[in-house]
Amino acid sequence: MPRTRVPRVGAAPRIVTFPRQQARHVRVSLESADHAILPAPIRALSVLDGSSPSIDLALRKQVSASSMAPGGSIADNPMAPASAVDGNPCTRWLPAPHDDRPWIQVDLGDSVFFEQVCVASDAPDTSDLALRVAVSGDGQTWTDLATVDELFTGPRIDLGVTVPPCFADCPPLHVQADPVTWQIFAINHTAVPIVAASISARIYEPFGKQLSQIEQREVTIEPLSVAAGFVVSRPAYFSATHLISLQLHDADGVLLCEHNCWRYRAEESPHGTAGISAL
Repeated sequence: MPRTRVPRVGAAPRIVTFPRQQARHVRVSLESADHAILPAPIRALSVLDGSSPSIDLALRKQVSASSMAPGGSIADNPMAPASAVDGNPCTRWLPAPHDDRPWIQVDLGDSVFFEQVCVASDAPDTSDLALRVAVSGDGQTWTDLATVDELFTGPRIDLGVTVPPCFADCPPLHVQADPVTWQIFAINHTAVPIVAASISARIYEPFGKQLSQIEQREVTIEPLSVAAGFVVSRPAYFSATHLISLQLHDADGVLLCEHNCWRYRAEESPHGTAGISAL
């Protein structure tokens, strides 16, 4: 599997907080102090509520925007507004070059409670980027909110050359293994930290018998970041081919994601190289 590098989010996510709201529609307007600078691409727009901080209310919801850069139809343009809420950091919404006050709005599908908006941008610095947040119950009448910036100190996502690539349809939270070293990684594409989570690995022979005790490690996964877990063991008594079942649980033991893959040894290779086949 090639070590394809996933693009890094250029600046730390910008998080703004406001009094808890109940609304169906959220609009975020982007205003830069330097209007000579072209609008920056937005890789992630998240709407969050403190009662369920690991749930991105905007994920894969309907969106519209003031403009988008040329690139085909809305359905196939990787810079269309929907790219800001698709959960994939490799896509982005890019406003048109002439749009000096771009905005993007999300239909949350129902009237829900929330109190935070997070924007991850490609801008080299978001310190002069003003985020104006407005809410609406019907998408017609809007109320501007007074917001407060939250300090973000977590690392930006950068899978680098040592982590296997994410795919376009990967979930917002997932675990995966390096097919050579069998180092396990937990990846967080959301704007909220996953604190005191646990990564576990169960190993089974092809006929279903568990081969070893559960391997497990506690991790905290910062927003838009990767957390390294452990290296899955491979004792000599393991069969050449076996199933590895990876799971990620939150602090309360709730299953967040699961990934199963086959690990095998290519016996015809003089070096006994390992391989991987995802299920």
